[in-house]
Amino acid sequence: MKKYLLILSLSAFLAKCNSVSDQDNKEYKDSLDALSQAQAAAKSGDAIYVSMYGNFELSKSFFFLFQNRVDNSRFYSRLSINSKKDSSLCSYIDSPREVNEKAWSSRSYTTGFHMKDEVMDGDYGELVIQDFNFDGKEDIALKTDQSNAGAKYAFYLQQSFGKFNQDDFLTESISFLPTLDEKTKTVVVTTIAGASTIHEQKYSFNADKGWKIAVDTLIENQ
Repeated sequence: MKKYLLILSLSAFLAKCNSVSDQDNKEYKDSLDALSQAQAAAKSGDAIYVSMYGNFELSKSFFFLFQNRVDNSRFYSRLSINSKKDSSLCSYIDSPREVNEKAWSSRSYTTGFHMKDEVMDGDYGELVIQDFNFDGKEDIALKTDQSNAGAKYAFYLQQSFGKFNQDDFLTESISFLPTLDEKTKTVVVTTIAGASTIHEQKYSFNADKGWKIAVDTLIENQ
């Protein structure tokens, strides 16, 4: 018999989360169905696996909940984003990876959660909260893969409150977590260009025009 892991202590919070669109409403109902099925699976041995891992400390405004499930041999994982002030505000982001209890090595540059933890092999954690486009809103970087060069991320910029859209430029062209220059409001990407040379590129963001390169230079490493 398969082993079932049910971490459902956060289900009461999730149950209060009403969606703001028909699609979200369907997904929300599906997640509640999954909970019911998982509870039944624990008794009957049916092939359902559900686990949940949540964190209140990553954001000033949101509570994040990872949901993993396997239903009829198909794997699902997603990040549920819930307003701390209004439980009726929910949105979801699909995650390409199964998340376990170690996911909360994640960090936040807005609340300081794990911000000073040592970065190992370019891995900043499963989930990173930071204002990547300098508009005063919390944005999301969600880990998608781990390579020899470091962890790769998909980036989601917050639009209206609680609504996050994937930023294709940051996700596809940069992918690794960049350094932010608060003074110049630029995203800084550095790569090794030679034995003693570093290639530094800085990108600025415009709400109408998107990202554009502001600095492109080679720096001799002393």
